[in-house]
Amino acid sequence: MSPQAFADENQEIAERVFTDLLDGHDLDLVSELYAEDCVFYGMSGPEAIDRDEYEAFLAMYFEAFPDLSFEIEEMISDDGRVSVRWTSRGTHENDLMDVPATGKSATVTGMSFVHVEDGRIVETYNNHDRLGLLEQLGAIPDSPRKVVRMMLGQLKGRLTDR
Repeated sequence: MSPQAFADENQEIAERVFTDLLDGHDLDLVSELYAEDCVFYGMSGPEAIDRDEYEAFLAMYFEAFPDLSFEIEEMISDDGRVSVRWTSRGTHENDLMDVPATGKSATVTGMSFVHVEDGRIVETYNNHDRLGLLEQLGAIPDSPRKVVRMMLGQLKGRLTDR
């Protein structure tokens, strides 16, 4: 198989994660798409989790956001690795860990780096805007980002007045 064919096959696997598993809420696909010993980084902190923990993590999010959807913004594949930039959207209708249901809509952006071997994902690195999610749900007070934006706006106003 040519290197391009491998890249295309790996992209198809990564795309199924987002279109069928995540967007379709089909947890049965976890065992089909991911190797049994797959390692997941960045899902719920710095510690890696295993496939069973990943499935439980997804079930928790699917319950908290019953209308959770995912959109692939960009995908790049090279030599068994696939990078995906994505956006998710959903309504917080049930509790998420210690955050009671708010009924608020949230949009989260993220990136996933997937390593594929022999047609299955063996390792994945994820980074998503957890702070932004908590802000949108009203679970935390104004973040440092909002304070910095406010201060920059004030500074810009002072400079313009000169």
